[in-house]
Amino acid sequence: MPASLFMNKVQFFEALLEQLPVGASSPQPAVIREDLERFAEQQVIESRTLVLAIGDAHELASGVFELIIALKQRLSPSALHICLLGETHLVGMLENTINANVLGKIEQFKLKPFSAEDTCEYVQHRLVGVGHQGTLPITTGRLGAICNEANGIPGALTSANADLLEN
Repeated sequence: MPASLFMNKVQFFEALLEQLPVGASSPQPAVIREDLERFAEQQVIESRTLVLAIGDAHELASGVFELIIALKQRLSPSALHICLLGETHLVGMLENTINANVLGKIEQFKLKPFSAEDTCEYVQHRLVGVGHQGTLPITTGRLGAICNEANGIPGALTSANADLLEN
């Protein structure tokens, strides 16, 4: 699920409910959390694990990180796995939000920056997602320059391309 800028607990739960057949019994965040916990534990009973992949996790509000940690602590270890995808400052945000004991259990993977070819595919994917059809409205040379300027980081690429398209 994609995170949005400063996504808070309520917005996080709303996004989760759009993705999962949890069947929340109330719109109250505390009740949704309990329903989500029951759903995750039911997955364990059925020999499954709930995996949440959260894109742009660096945009989450700190309260969401605290909620994620609370879920992990309340559920059995195999009930829920969480993959936070984000820019490098996500690590600092986590360090400021959660305690060292929990932080030591987090695995970090640094991905290679996008190449010029990856950038073309990424921009095409993003444009298709907003309804664009046909060839890219940006030259390959300009995309290569944007890739170099953004150091191959997807968020910076999106921002630079948005600025270019607006102009």
